[in-house]
Amino acid sequence: MWHGGDYADFNLAFAGRFITVGSVFLLLATALLLQNVKPSYSSAWRAASALVVFLVLNTSTLLAWHQHNAPLLDSDIWRTERTLAIRAATTDSAVVACHAAGQIGYYSHRACIDLLGKCDRVVATGPIATSFRPGHCKWDYDYSIGMLKPQIIADDWGTLRGWLQNRSTLNGVDYQKCSAGFWVSRGCPLSPTDLAAQQK
Repeated sequence: MWHGGDYADFNLAFAGRFITVGSVFLLLATALLLQNVKPSYSSAWRAASALVVFLVLNTSTLLAWHQHNAPLLDSDIWRTERTLAIRAATTDSAVVACHAAGQIGYYSHRACIDLLGKCDRVVATGPIATSFRPGHCKWDYDYSIGMLKPQIIADDWGTLRGWLQNRSTLNGVDYQKCSAGFWVSRGCPLSPTDLAAQQK
């Protein structure tokens, strides 16, 4: 098993995926423990014990899910809608740069540049750009945007907005921001108003 680095803003409600690698060993240990339980314990006792363990481990999470739905649901919906707008307004040849590459890469059906380098060897092996935030502390905009020249930048997380505003032209590629929050290169056949219209 391999578990990649990431962070969750120190909010354990969103950190479930970071402990999944250990849950396998927890299940194995539980199975071995139950295998050695004395036969004198009835099946009903075992079932009741399992239910108590389940409730202790999951009650707070289930209540939160019931009250507020899935964590980050609103963000996931927003990002998926944004991605579908990109797909509707672009051709198959469009290249999109983004920080959150999950929904954008999956739903857009477009080539994506991962600005945080999880899928980019150059960025991944490059220097750390900020404080320790595993999975969110490496970027190289001179390379990812200045050299690779995506037609669309789907977000401006972190320092990207300031970086773009300080550079009017990047190796001959000029970007402008549209009302929907996208950055579009002036050489892209798609206009910022096209994306904004698709986003509505």
